[in-house]
Amino acid sequence: MGFNDVEFKNKELDDLLLERGRRETDQDVRKDIYKQVQQIVNDELPYVFIYSKNNVSAISKKVQGVVWSTLGPVFPEKWYIK
Repeated sequence: MGFNDVEFKNKELDDLLLERGRRETDQDVRKDIYKQVQQIVNDELPYVFIYSKNNVSAISKKVQGVVWSTLGPVFPEKWYIK
């Protein structure tokens, strides 16, 4: 999975998330499994973000073909100026 920098360990969570949730094909059952996952993470709160970077992006109106995502402008290979 990755990104477990705080080395959070919980056997019940691993079973729900890594085993049962991945195998379950019934969407209603899977939804309940992931609700349990969220409850465990919320109860144990292994990590709290105390900082969130706020990026501001701007591009001249002369630049065409810009695609914006939640992360800012993407696909610079599509940008052009007439």
